[in-house]
Amino acid sequence: MAGTLRDAIDRLLADHRRGATLVLLFDYDGTLVPLARHPACARLPRETRHLLGALGGRPRVTVGVVSGRSFRDLRRMVGLPDLAYAGTGGLELQVGRTVLRPPRATRAPALVSRVARDLLPALSQFRGAWVERKPLGLAIHYRAVAPRHIPAVCAAVRRLLAPFADALRLVAGPMALEVTPNLGWTKGTAVRAIASRAAPARPSVFYAGDAPGDRDAFAATRELGGVCVGVGAGAPREAPYRVRTPEALLGVLDQLLRGLSRSAQ
Repeated sequence: MAGTLRDAIDRLLADHRRGATLVLLFDYDGTLVPLARHPACARLPRETRHLLGALGGRPRVTVGVVSGRSFRDLRRMVGLPDLAYAGTGGLELQVGRTVLRPPRATRAPALVSRVARDLLPALSQFRGAWVERKPLGLAIHYRAVAPRHIPAVCAAVRRLLAPFADALRLVAGPMALEVTPNLGWTKGTAVRAIASRAAPARPSVFYAGDAPGDRDAFAATRELGGVCVGVGAGAPREAPYRVRTPEALLGVLDQLLRGLSRSAQ
């Protein structure tokens, strides 16, 4: 790894001083908030919401959240209308005031419903496992499953989805498996689209994520010459910089905001 996270923050601030637009993007569960027993309990801390809003209010700074949650749920949980959002692993993307979906997304609900019908009886044998329905996907949650049964849950899901290998994407989320139609849009697509919209010529991109499902976003960030930060022990190795917890990431946001404030003086 070249340098430290402090060096990476300094590079972002130097880019901003030279006129670049900062594009600061974050996963939600496990990154901005600690994992909770149920997704509905993963509330964004007040201080984190304040810092995200303050960063997004600075000149030439775009802040966004890129998550496996549905777009509507994500906006509700974050509660900051002026941020950029990408939900369902990149299949729902807010660009400006418009929400975009892949051209073939209208066919997705039927496939999602069929897969859900197959999964529900197979998962009923595992106490604590449940299926979350989204407009364009599913999440199979196992955070309440006894640890010894988690491999069997994952194996059952993979076995049932095998006939749909070409039509569906299966990625590991935070204590969940995310299932989405394979329509060509991913978290990486979302990173590129938000960065392009925010700064067609000079984006300086930062992405923080905690799970294998963030690999596409890390890859896109690296292609753009940006900074990738993994949060927690389970973050993919593609992120060269690491913090242990969402609380530690909060310290990074505070450093960025303080640096931007000093530059403006």
